[in-house]
Amino acid sequence: MKISKKSALLVIDIQQEDFGEMTPENADAPEWKCIRNAKRVLDVFRANNLPVIQIKEVHRPDMVDFGRELDGAESIHCIEDSPYTDYAKLTYP
Repeated sequence: MKISKKSALLVIDIQQEDFGEMTPENADAPEWKCIRNAKRVLDVFRANNLPVIQIKEVHRPDMVDFGRELDGAESIHCIEDSPYTDYAKLTYP
């Protein structure tokens, strides 16, 4: 993979909450292809000492910052004191 030396990678919301059921035994399953691909890209950027900016979604425990987000299909998620809100283990900074 050829990457310009002026490149940076922006990684948004790859959090443990979405990969809690991933284990060493099922890591090759098709449903985990997205995170395996993310790790491949991260590895290239890190190996080339290129900037990686990782962002995670976090909400307060009192849920005051959800706004209208819970009016649709999403349930309560990414509460700041939950271990599942942290970055996904496979792509941890």
